[in-house]
Amino acid sequence: MAGKQTSMESVRNIYKSIASTGSIRRTVKLLGVSRNTVRKLLSILEEHGVSVSDAAQYDYSALQKLIGGTKSPERSERRQEFDRLLPELHSQLGRKHVTMQLLWEEYRFDHPDGYGYVFPPVVVTPS
Repeated sequence: MAGKQTSMESVRNIYKSIASTGSIRRTVKLLGVSRNTVRKLLSILEEHGVSVSDAAQYDYSALQKLIGGTKSPERSERRQEFDRLLPELHSQLGRKHVTMQLLWEEYRFDHPDGYGYVFPPVVVTPS
């Protein structure tokens, strides 16, 4: 589940399929999910001492609590400030002679600790 997030609906369907078929292989074939995803979800149930048939009956919020659902990380102050500026920057782009480069330079002048480009370090080898 590290590569692609599984929706709570999919998780519930996986638990229902396991409860009815009792087979990881059949569940993988029926639902087209990764065998490792099914195994990971089953190991979460084992850790919490919950049966598959019980988990199949859980609602989405209970499943999310059980498997440690996705929380969006808190946005930094820098990101909040940038998000606040975006509508104004977008409207300024429609004006004549206003370029993204000009807006970027103004942003960096007003916010020296704001977002910027990161270039890979240049390694100079002695000849």
